[in-house]
This record gives sequence, structure tokens and C-alpha cells, in this order.
Amino acid sequence: MDRASIVNPAVSSAAVIAVRFVDLPRPYELAFVVAMALTGWGDALGLYHRFSGYDNIVHFLVPCAVAPIVYILLARADVLPDLSDTTERHHRVGVFVVTLAFGAAIGALWEVFEWCADHTLGSHLQRGQTDTIGDLVADTCGALLGGILLVVWSIYGWESQRRRPAVQR
Repeated sequence: MDRASIVNPAVSSAAVIAVRFVDLPRPYELAFVVAMALTGWGDALGLYHRFSGYDNIVHFLVPCAVAPIVYILLARADVLPDLSDTTERHHRVGVFVVTLAFGAAIGALWEVFEWCADHTLGSHLQRGQTDTIGDLVADTCGALLGGILLVVWSIYGWESQRRRPAVQR
């Protein structure tokens, strides 16, 4: 097992622990946990090399899960409107566009990281231009679905905070 195969599950595990403190709604927390498990353990277990479509699945699911979470976190920081304030159609279009942009940007930053790792650490994360473009397409499609799901979340008026059971007095 090489160093990257140890680092990836360790970083993914730390991210899963850290997300518990963010207090996300359970479906978004679950999506993040699944995305991190697929990313980290997929490398450690050699799934990227064993299954030809595994890379595309991960590149679809990670932005699908992470882009809406980034939107929620920025809304909590009052950088973006909270989902409860997005009642008009043009607000929901804005939520979709921003979430899609976040997901595509996250995918592009990951490809830059892969390129840097290949050229500075000697890893072999990128397998050519077709692989990179395929990853970016999968990232963007995942972000597209993540944006749609976040808009649906806002239409139904579900909260961006985890609901806590009422305290009995």
C-alpha cells in the first residue's frame, strides 16, 4: 500500500468527523459521508483501477453532495440567501446557478490538485486529457443534480439546520 492509499482514507475520515460539527441536515450529512467513503476508500482498496466506471461515479457524486453543502454553509455565514428566503422563482434559479457553479469549480480545483500531485509528487492521478475532461463532465453533471436537489429542498421549505427533538420540561 503506497502513501496516497493511506492519506486518502485518513483525510476522508477526518472530513467525516469534522462534518458532524457543522450540524447539516441528515440527508446532506449522509451524502457527504458516502462521498468521502467512496473517495478515500476507493483509492485504498484499488477500486479506481479495478472498476472502469468508478472514477466517473465518484466525480459525479462528490460535487452532487458537496456543492449544496457549500451553499448551505455560505448561507449560514450570510454570504448567500438562506433557503427559507428563496421563495421567488428567480431566487431558486439563483440557488441552482450558484450551486452548479460551486460544483463545477470544486471539480476544476480537484483536477488542478491532481495535475500538481502528478507533477510534484510523481503520482499518476490523471490519465490524459480525455480522463480530465470526462472527470469535469461528471463533476458538472453531479453539481447539476445537486443544484436541482437543493432547489427542491428549498421548495418544500425544509430547513438548512438539523432538526433537534423538542426538549421536555
